Amino acid sequence: VSTQSTGTFMSMKAGTALLSFVSLTALHVAGLVGYRMYAIFTNQRKPNSFISGQDHGGPEWYKRLVRSHANCVENLALFAAVILLNAGRADLDALATYYILSRIIQSTAHIYSGSTQIIQIRAFSFFFQMILLTIMGFKTYQHLIF
Repeated sequence: VSTQSTGTFMSMKAGTALLSFVSLTALHVAGLVGYRMYAIFTNQRKPNSFISGQDHGGPEWYKRLVRSHANCVENLALFAAVILLNAGRADLDALATYYILSRIIQSTAHIYSGSTQIIQIRAFSFFFQMILLTIMGFKTYQHLIF
């Protein structure tokens, strides 16, 4: 991972943060496929029983993984747009780093538990991401207009 020093914090390049987000989303897909294949090969589920838009049943962590994956997909496009519109600009590197770290915390919390405390961590992480995305969006607007 290519990094640059920003004070006492090592931040990744914004493009690396985008690749990290894509990788995180792909890990979600691997988890979903892994569970589904296991359920099919152990004769717990039929291959056609995973109907889009319907509850697939399964353990609670799997249901949370499904929702966490959907959340990643919904937010990946927003993050990608901001990063790609600012290709080569280093002023977003630290913000993008904090964004992806917060996204990892949110996804981990989402999959881990549905307890009140964990949901609060997840909500704070998401709120922090939206603040960062707003700041990055404003910087993008300034970059494109001025």
